[in-house]
Amino acid sequence: MSIRLRELIRAVRSCKTQAEERDVIAKESAALREAFREQDPRYRHRNIAKLMYIHMLGYPTHFGQMETLKLIAANGFAEKRIGYLGLMLLLDERQEVLMLVTNSLKMDLNNDKNPYIVGLALAALGNICSAEMARDLAPDVERLLERQPNPYIRKKAALCAIRVLKKNPELVEEFADKATDLLHDKNQGVALSGVTLLLAICSMQPSMVEQYRKHVPTLCKMLRGLLQVCGTAAVAAAPRCVLGWQLHLPHMPGLKSSQGQPERVAMLEQLVPRHRVPRHGVRCGSSAASVCSACQQLQPCTAGPSPGHK
Repeated sequence: MSIRLRELIRAVRSCKTQAEERDVIAKESAALREAFREQDPRYRHRNIAKLMYIHMLGYPTHFGQMETLKLIAANGFAEKRIGYLGLMLLLDERQEVLMLVTNSLKMDLNNDKNPYIVGLALAALGNICSAEMARDLAPDVERLLERQPNPYIRKKAALCAIRVLKKNPELVEEFADKATDLLHDKNQGVALSGVTLLLAICSMQPSMVEQYRKHVPTLCKMLRGLLQVCGTAAVAAAPRCVLGWQLHLPHMPGLKSSQGQPERVAMLEQLVPRHRVPRHGVRCGSSAASVCSACQQLQPCTAGPSPGHK
């Protein structure tokens, strides 16, 4: 029987030369191959954990890819957690074996008993799904965005939808209205995920910008709510994607509008009347660089720092 993960890590760290490390990895890889041939489910999750460690060291692990699919097909959450982690680490969207996991993903996306299993499936789909998988599972992601009462799942479904739309841009129309519905969610994590999805949709299809412009007052209302609850310091802690969208929506690709950045700065000045808003759209003392990094995903910010801003 092969050794435990901690023992493998200890053995690798104790190697003084690269040759010794290769010998340890070769012996453990042979033991893992033998364990996989025996089809013993008791230690399968432990073997996959060691396989991921070997993969991170840079050694070949293709012989254990099918074992990750068997873990995903298991019923327990612990097995699925290791299986999905191995799926995201050991495989990518170019692997043909990835198509075999589509059915398991669909079953886990429709799991009504354990929301964390649904979260695992959404995380895996959002990381490695191919165009074919995105096309097959898009209705399930859309259903979770629309009907799922759990904010944990809605947040993950919104982020997963970004990957689905990048692989199949023709599905933008189906997710356009559902993305705006997330802005009215009471959970701040869901609302921020909705804003991230809106940004992705506008980047992929600039014609949607005008349709989404009417929701800017909703974002201002969200910021006012943060101020009422947390005080004026909440602007620095507010969702930075929301701030970036308010400030740089007119500069998105394909949009020509007379409503420029000064109007967005004026909005924020109304929100925080006691603090001067610099050119980056945040208070002096808050992180202007973070807001700039948020808008760089659309267009690099060319505005320099305001006088006195460090």
